[in-house]
Amino acid sequence: MSGRVNQELLPLVAVLWCSVSESSSEVERAMALNLLVIRTDHLERSRSFYEQLGLRFVEHRHGSGPMHYACESEQGTCFELYAASGSQPRSAPVRFGFVVDDLERAVSSGVEVIQKAKDSPWGRRAVIKDLDGHTVELVEKPSTKKRPCEEGEQESGDQKRTDAKDVH
Repeated sequence: MSGRVNQELLPLVAVLWCSVSESSSEVERAMALNLLVIRTDHLERSRSFYEQLGLRFVEHRHGSGPMHYACESEQGTCFELYAASGSQPRSAPVRFGFVVDDLERAVSSGVEVIQKAKDSPWGRRAVIKDLDGHTVELVEKPSTKKRPCEEGEQESGDQKRTDAKDVH
């Protein structure tokens, strides 16, 4: 099997976990997405759209290439917006997601909501569409406040809650 990654799959996967058998032991490896480029017919409006979700862009240019907007996360993932052109048409719609500080604020900023904010196994999440038809999943950053049951609230009976039981 080749060690190459199918470049068409990179925009579709933010983090991929896989188990690899090595000398009778399981080793977990992580592959993290480091770049997502979207070509848009609405460069300034798209920048504004994503800034309403909490992203912050800077103007950027690679050598003599076209001006574009770039936003880099603390984890090193770079999200870039380029204007579509004759040689580089608008990106085909894909689905990707962001962790946001305030989900309610993000979905109340006049975006097209596909799925209203609700609790999910991944946290509180909503799904929206951007100006070019991309499906954008928004997950609210977990609160640092502890829930009452984590602050020492006792459950009835002899059963105690453990994090291992909650992981699927």
